Amino acid sequence: MRCTSWQLTQANMKKRKDTMTSANQPATPANNEPVRVNNTPRNIIIAIVVVAIIAVAAFFGFRAYNNANQEAVKGSKDNPVKIGVVGATDPEWVLLKKKAEQAGIYVDIVDFQDYTSENPALDSGELDLNEFQHLLYLANYNVSNNKDLQPIGGTAIYPLGVYSTKVKDIKDIAAGSTVTIPNDETN
Repeated sequence: MRCTSWQLTQANMKKRKDTMTSANQPATPANNEPVRVNNTPRNIIIAIVVVAIIAVAAFFGFRAYNNANQEAVKGSKDNPVKIGVVGATDPEWVLLKKKAEQAGIYVDIVDFQDYTSENPALDSGELDLNEFQHLLYLANYNVSNNKDLQPIGGTAIYPLGVYSTKVKDIKDIAAGSTVTIPNDETN
């Protein structure tokens, strides 16, 4: 007689049933099929909770991303243009701020006490512009520091101070006289 695997399983279970006591018998239905539990409602609830969590996280993540990227327009009252200068108390800066504000551009003048800090501050983004150097000084800074700051226009031209202990008036300097000029990048 030929037996199928189901019949063999039935025969094996009958043998086991005979050897087991009622205390340690597993609970199986009368037709010997495994107990199937309908988990559909539970799975639907879990899916809804997961989708809700993802939706809430996406909503707040999107808001945080947008708020971080919505900085006030440069030159507005909340985000003024920062210009680094030496001598922020000079009267021309008061006039510049007033004229810029009349044109709808807000400016903050950032005062520096030396001529070496403005370019690094500009390069790092602490400043939007600076005003203090001539083209040779800027070129030397770029080469020395492997930077690429670019001039965008000319600004003030400052007079050169001439000092002497012998000559009282510039007219008294004879043609062909020797004048000493410092040999550094700022002059």
